[in-house]
Formats: sequence, C-alpha cells, structure tokens
Amino acid sequence: MGGGNGRHAIEGMIHKNLLSGGLAAMPVDSDGVPFNMSHIYASGNVAADMHCNVAAESTGRVLAVRLFNAAHDDGMKKMLHYMIARDTMHQQQ
Repeated sequence: MGGGNGRHAIEGMIHKNLLSGGLAAMPVDSDGVPFNMSHIYASGNVAADMHCNVAAESTGRVLAVRLFNAAHDDGMKKMLHYMIARDTMHQQQ
C-alpha cells in the first residue's frame, strides 16, 4: 500500500501511526483522519437521531459481515461472529 499521501503500510500497520503512537491505539479512522465526533447525532429531534443511529448500526453490521466472509483466520472469524451478533441485538433494541 502507499501512494501519494506519504503513508506506507507493512502488514497492515501505517508507519506514521507506529512512529507517532508506538503500539497504542490511535484516535484516528482507517484513513488516519482524527476522530472529530462528527458521527454523533444530537439534533434535538429524538426520532431523527435514532434513525441516524440505526443506520450507523446497520452499516457497521454490513462491514462486519463483509470482513467475516473475507477472513481466513479462525480467531478473527470468532470475533467478527460476536460483533455481528452484537450489532444484530443493537438493531433489534
């Protein structure tokens, strides 16, 4: 991986993240963009906010299912199976 953005990954790790944070979790998304709470919906309209939350939960579940289908490691598949079940429960709530 790499390209014009100056980031290079080896075995899934972005060197910039390794140099900046060691092995600590970095408060950034998968593209290296810092979390800015833009995914929090608080419009004052409870129904609209819940609609956004349901959409976010279903998007997360779809991603987990796609990753599960692509995974070959049994440990990864077990973790993703748990996450899929958890996201399904969240949607049902």
